[in-house]
Amino acid sequence: MGETSAPWTYLDERPDRAHPCLGTLFEDLLADEVREKLEPLTTDELERIDRLRQAMEQVMAILLVPEGADHSPDELSHLVYDPFPARLTVRLPGRPLEAPEGFALNPDGKTLVAAGPGLWQALQSLEGRWLAPDPALLYVQRDGREQKEPLDLDALVAQPRRSEPPPSGDEVREVLEGRLRPAPLYRVTFAVQPDAEPTAAEIGWSF
Repeated sequence: MGETSAPWTYLDERPDRAHPCLGTLFEDLLADEVREKLEPLTTDELERIDRLRQAMEQVMAILLVPEGADHSPDELSHLVYDPFPARLTVRLPGRPLEAPEGFALNPDGKTLVAAGPGLWQALQSLEGRWLAPDPALLYVQRDGREQKEPLDLDALVAQPRRSEPPPSGDEVREVLEGRLRPAPLYRVTFAVQPDAEPTAAEIGWSF
Protein backbone atom coordinates (compact mmCIF):
# COMPACT_ATOMS: atom_id res chain seq x y z
CA MET A 1 0.00 0.00 0.00
CA GLY A 2 2.76 2.40 0.91
CA GLU A 3 4.64 1.73 -2.34
CA THR A 4 1.53 2.83 -4.23
CA SER A 5 0.64 5.87 -2.17
CA ALA A 6 4.14 7.35 -2.67
CA PRO A 7 3.86 7.62 -6.49
CA TRP A 8 0.32 8.95 -6.15
CA THR A 9 1.60 11.67 -3.80
CA TYR A 10 4.38 12.45 -6.27
CA LEU A 11 1.90 12.81 -9.13
CA ASP A 12 -0.21 15.15 -7.01
CA GLU A 13 2.86 17.37 -6.75
CA ARG A 14 3.79 16.89 -10.42
CA PRO A 15 0.53 16.34 -12.35
CA ASP A 16 2.41 17.09 -15.58
CA ARG A 17 4.25 13.78 -15.10
CA ALA A 18 1.11 11.66 -14.68
CA HIS A 19 0.88 10.76 -18.37
CA PRO A 20 4.44 9.36 -18.78
CA CYS A 21 4.53 7.75 -15.31
CA LEU A 22 1.19 5.97 -15.56
CA GLY A 23 1.88 5.15 -19.19
CA THR A 24 5.14 3.43 -18.25
CA LEU A 25 3.46 1.59 -15.37
CA PHE A 26 0.77 0.21 -17.68
CA GLU A 27 2.77 0.14 -20.90
CA ASP A 28 1.86 -3.48 -21.66
CA LEU A 29 -1.83 -2.50 -21.69
CA LEU A 30 -1.46 0.44 -24.09
CA ALA A 31 -1.93 0.61 -27.82
CA ASP A 32 1.39 0.60 -29.69
CA GLU A 33 0.98 4.15 -30.97
CA VAL A 34 0.32 5.46 -27.43
CA ARG A 35 3.26 3.57 -25.93
CA GLU A 36 5.67 4.87 -28.58
CA LYS A 37 4.81 8.50 -27.78
CA LEU A 38 5.49 8.26 -24.03
CA GLU A 39 8.05 10.68 -22.66
CA PRO A 40 11.06 9.05 -20.96
CA LEU A 41 11.11 8.96 -17.18
CA THR A 42 13.79 10.30 -14.90
CA THR A 43 15.90 7.87 -12.86
CA ASP A 44 13.90 8.74 -9.74
CA GLU A 45 10.59 8.14 -11.54
CA LEU A 46 11.78 4.78 -12.89
CA GLU A 47 12.72 3.69 -9.36
CA ARG A 48 9.28 4.71 -8.09
CA ILE A 49 7.55 2.75 -10.86
CA ASP A 50 9.75 -0.31 -10.29
CA ARG A 51 8.93 -0.36 -6.57
CA LEU A 52 5.25 0.03 -7.35
CA ARG A 53 5.35 -2.88 -9.83
CA GLN A 54 6.94 -5.12 -7.20
CA ALA A 55 4.22 -4.21 -4.70
CA MET A 56 1.51 -4.86 -7.31
CA GLU A 57 2.98 -8.29 -8.10
CA GLN A 58 2.77 -9.24 -4.42
CA VAL A 59 -0.91 -8.28 -4.31
CA MET A 60 -1.78 -10.07 -7.55
CA ALA A 61 0.12 -13.20 -6.49
CA ILE A 62 -2.37 -13.98 -3.75
CA LEU A 63 -5.07 -14.51 -6.39
CA LEU A 64 -3.01 -17.06 -8.33
CA VAL A 65 -2.62 -20.79 -7.71
CA PRO A 66 0.72 -21.36 -5.92
CA GLU A 67 3.05 -23.90 -7.49
CA GLY A 68 2.08 -27.40 -6.38
CA ALA A 69 -1.27 -26.26 -4.93
CA ASP A 70 -4.74 -27.32 -6.07
CA HIS A 71 -6.53 -24.09 -5.17
CA SER A 72 -5.78 -20.39 -5.34
CA PRO A 73 -6.01 -18.34 -2.14
CA ASP A 74 -9.29 -16.90 -3.46
CA GLU A 75 -10.72 -20.41 -3.97
CA LEU A 76 -9.57 -21.44 -0.50
CA SER A 77 -11.27 -18.39 1.01
CA HIS A 78 -14.57 -19.51 -0.54
CA LEU A 79 -14.15 -22.96 0.99
CA VAL A 80 -13.63 -21.40 4.42
CA TYR A 81 -16.06 -18.47 4.43
CA ASP A 82 -18.68 -19.12 1.74
CA PRO A 83 -21.89 -20.60 3.25
CA PHE A 84 -23.03 -21.90 -0.16
CA PRO A 85 -21.53 -24.81 -2.12
CA ALA A 86 -21.87 -22.77 -5.34
CA ARG A 87 -23.30 -19.52 -6.69
CA LEU A 88 -26.95 -19.26 -5.60
CA THR A 89 -29.42 -17.62 -8.00
CA VAL A 90 -33.06 -16.84 -7.23
CA ARG A 91 -35.43 -15.82 -10.04
CA LEU A 92 -38.64 -14.26 -8.78
CA PRO A 93 -42.01 -14.18 -10.59
CA GLY A 94 -42.11 -10.45 -9.91
CA ARG A 95 -40.10 -7.65 -8.41
CA PRO A 96 -39.29 -7.93 -4.70
CA LEU A 97 -41.54 -5.96 -2.38
CA GLU A 98 -38.60 -4.57 -0.44
CA ALA A 99 -34.85 -4.53 -0.62
CA PRO A 100 -33.57 -8.12 -0.37
CA GLU A 101 -31.21 -9.05 2.45
CA GLY A 102 -27.99 -10.84 1.62
CA PHE A 103 -28.71 -10.84 -2.14
CA ALA A 104 -27.55 -8.63 -4.99
CA LEU A 105 -30.35 -7.62 -7.37
CA ASN A 106 -29.61 -7.89 -11.09
CA PRO A 107 -30.64 -5.09 -13.49
CA ASP A 108 -33.72 -7.07 -14.60
CA GLY A 109 -35.16 -6.45 -11.13
CA LYS A 110 -36.21 -10.09 -10.68
CA THR A 111 -32.98 -12.10 -10.46
CA LEU A 112 -31.07 -12.18 -7.22
CA VAL A 113 -27.61 -13.59 -6.63
CA ALA A 114 -26.12 -14.64 -3.32
CA ALA A 115 -22.49 -15.01 -4.24
CA GLY A 116 -20.66 -15.99 -1.09
CA PRO A 117 -17.71 -13.90 0.08
CA GLY A 118 -14.24 -14.54 -1.28
CA LEU A 119 -10.82 -12.95 -1.09
CA TRP A 120 -11.04 -11.29 -4.52
CA GLN A 121 -14.44 -9.82 -3.73
CA ALA A 122 -13.11 -8.58 -0.39
CA LEU A 123 -10.11 -6.96 -2.06
CA GLN A 124 -12.36 -5.25 -4.61
CA SER A 125 -14.42 -3.76 -1.79
CA LEU A 126 -11.29 -2.04 -0.45
CA GLU A 127 -10.76 -0.01 -3.63
CA GLY A 128 -10.93 3.65 -2.72
CA ARG A 129 -10.68 3.07 1.03
CA TRP A 130 -7.02 4.02 1.26
CA LEU A 131 -6.05 4.34 -2.38
CA ALA A 132 -7.77 5.29 -5.63
CA PRO A 133 -7.45 4.19 -8.32
CA ASP A 134 -5.86 0.89 -7.32
CA PRO A 135 -3.38 -0.24 -10.02
CA ALA A 136 -3.27 -3.90 -8.93
CA LEU A 137 -7.06 -4.22 -9.04
CA LEU A 138 -7.11 -2.59 -12.45
CA TYR A 139 -4.75 -5.27 -13.75
CA VAL A 140 -6.74 -8.16 -12.29
CA GLN A 141 -10.07 -6.78 -13.51
CA ARG A 142 -8.77 -6.46 -17.06
CA ASP A 143 -7.25 -9.95 -16.92
CA GLY A 144 -10.70 -11.42 -16.30
CA ARG A 145 -12.25 -9.87 -19.39
CA GLU A 146 -12.66 -11.81 -22.62
CA GLN A 147 -12.42 -8.68 -24.76
CA LYS A 148 -9.36 -6.63 -23.80
CA GLU A 149 -9.31 -3.21 -25.43
CA PRO A 150 -6.15 -1.13 -25.00
CA LEU A 151 -6.11 0.91 -21.83
CA ASP A 152 -7.37 4.47 -22.27
CA LEU A 153 -4.41 6.30 -20.77
CA ASP A 154 -6.01 9.74 -21.05
CA ALA A 155 -9.05 8.56 -19.10
CA LEU A 156 -6.83 6.99 -16.42
CA VAL A 157 -4.77 10.15 -16.05
CA ALA A 158 -7.97 12.20 -15.73
CA GLN A 159 -9.26 10.10 -12.81
CA PRO A 160 -8.94 11.78 -9.40
CA ARG A 161 -6.12 10.19 -7.43
CA ARG A 162 -6.28 9.82 -3.68
CA SER A 163 -3.96 8.17 -1.20
CA GLU A 164 -3.99 8.08 2.57
CA PRO A 165 -1.27 6.95 4.97
CA PRO A 166 -0.85 3.19 4.44
CA PRO A 167 -2.67 1.05 7.01
CA SER A 168 -0.95 -1.54 9.17
CA GLY A 169 -1.10 -5.20 8.23
CA ASP A 170 -3.38 -5.86 11.19
CA GLU A 171 -5.77 -3.15 10.04
CA VAL A 172 -5.98 -4.58 6.53
CA ARG A 173 -6.47 -8.09 7.90
CA GLU A 174 -9.27 -6.93 10.20
CA VAL A 175 -11.11 -5.20 7.35
CA LEU A 176 -10.70 -8.21 5.01
CA GLU A 177 -11.99 -10.61 7.65
CA GLY A 178 -15.02 -8.38 8.11
CA ARG A 179 -15.69 -8.41 4.36
CA LEU A 180 -15.34 -12.21 4.27
CA ARG A 181 -18.06 -12.81 6.83
CA PRO A 182 -21.27 -14.01 5.14
CA ALA A 183 -24.48 -12.04 5.49
CA PRO A 184 -26.34 -12.91 8.71
CA LEU A 185 -29.60 -13.39 6.79
CA TYR A 186 -30.64 -14.18 3.21
CA ARG A 187 -34.23 -13.12 2.65
CA VAL A 188 -36.46 -11.73 -0.08
CA THR A 189 -40.21 -11.05 -0.15
CA PHE A 190 -42.34 -10.90 -3.29
CA ALA A 191 -45.99 -11.04 -4.35
CA VAL A 192 -47.86 -12.91 -7.08
CA GLN A 193 -51.08 -12.01 -8.84
CA PRO A 194 -54.14 -13.53 -7.09
CA ASP A 195 -55.44 -15.05 -10.33
CA ALA A 196 -52.07 -16.37 -11.47
CA GLU A 197 -51.14 -20.03 -11.48
CA PRO A 198 -49.52 -21.18 -8.24
CA THR A 199 -45.81 -20.57 -8.51
CA ALA A 200 -42.67 -20.35 -6.47
CA ALA A 201 -39.38 -18.61 -6.87
CA GLU A 202 -36.98 -20.59 -9.04
CA ILE A 203 -33.80 -21.37 -7.19
CA GLY A 204 -30.71 -22.58 -8.98
CA TRP A 205 -27.13 -23.49 -8.22
CA SER A 206 -24.59 -22.41 -10.82
CA PHE A 207 -21.45 -24.54 -10.94
